Amino acid sequence: MPKPCPYRSRIQKAKHGRKLLAETEKRLGTRIRFVRGAESEFDPNEYIIRIGPQSKFRKYGIDSHWTNHLLFHEFGHAVIEAFRDQFDHAAERKVFVGRTSSHYPEGFLDRLASIDSKTYSRKSVTWYGKLHPEEAWAEAFSFVFGNVDDSAEPEEVIQQLAYVDWVIENIVRGKTRWGRFEMPTIPVECECGEVFDLECRKSSDTRGWEVDCPDCDDTLIL
Repeated sequence: MPKPCPYRSRIQKAKHGRKLLAETEKRLGTRIRFVRGAESEFDPNEYIIRIGPQSKFRKYGIDSHWTNHLLFHEFGHAVIEAFRDQFDHAAERKVFVGRTSSHYPEGFLDRLASIDSKTYSRKSVTWYGKLHPEEAWAEAFSFVFGNVDDSAEPEEVIQQLAYVDWVIENIVRGKTRWGRFEMPTIPVECECGEVFDLECRKSSDTRGWEVDCPDCDDTLIL
């Protein structure tokens, strides 16, 4: 019998991984193949996720955790391919590109991909995610799927991670109608008596966060 692919098992062992993989393959109508390749990529034509050799990463001092990051990143692209028509596209554009008026204009994504990451101001959880909105999605997906601490991330990145949370939750719960994405909130009370909502991820640890009261402008430490 052939040996089970180690990459598939890593996906299945992640939180929600087994269910998410099953639903993605069901939606695509085929089994996703995980293979070793010269480069890391998701092939939407043959539904193959290729992960580059670890030896290629080791010479740069990169360990197996980075291999997991690449695996989850490419799986994020597969999820986009399977569930794109279910996404809240207005929220997706706002969160990952900052545009809400229309679908991405023709050629807009190509221009984004050609911009030097140092000059592109849109936030992403990593520098690579700044190159393209779908790369920003895949990087955020890998961040969430890998259960990485988000406490030091800026507001724009928290919104991206919350959107990924929302997508994953809809998929694993088997929802057919996703509705509109809204940022989760928690109530915060200031000493002045003002109560306001703070946007954050459901899984965020907000202890130590500094927020400004909209009424008295005092800075609160949660």
